Amino acid sequence: DIVHEIENQLEPMARHAEKTRAYNALSKAYERCRLTQLSRRYQKEAAQKKDVRTFFLSGEQFHVRLAEFSGNRYLAEMISRASAAAVRYLTNQEDPGQYLDASGEEHEAVLKTILKGNAEEARVKMKQHVQKDA
Repeated sequence: DIVHEIENQLEPMARHAEKTRAYNALSKAYERCRLTQLSRRYQKEAAQKKDVRTFFLSGEQFHVRLAEFSGNRYLAEMISRASAAAVRYLTNQEDPGQYLDASGEEHEAVLKTILKGNAEEARVKMKQHVQKDA
């Protein structure tokens, strides 16, 4: 019958869509893990060692990966350029180490808010973070 035939034709598409959703969910979970790793591990280690260059480079990657996670390529490209400029600026300050603790804590706060699913609060926290030393 026609209903059965339509079901048979739609089933492979439905399975493909489900696999795609599962893949996208896994991909997003992986990106969250990478953001967590960049924010926590690299920045904390660099801050403890007072390794300013590594700290700011990992912070740059945090911002870029976060922008990439949005799915907006234009935004990711603009953030990449802005972050690279910020790293050059911050590492050439008289005392770049003054930014180490606060910046890492701010990244951590933004990330936790994102992982909770609170987009508006994350937006506010990120805005405060990037405008703080501007």
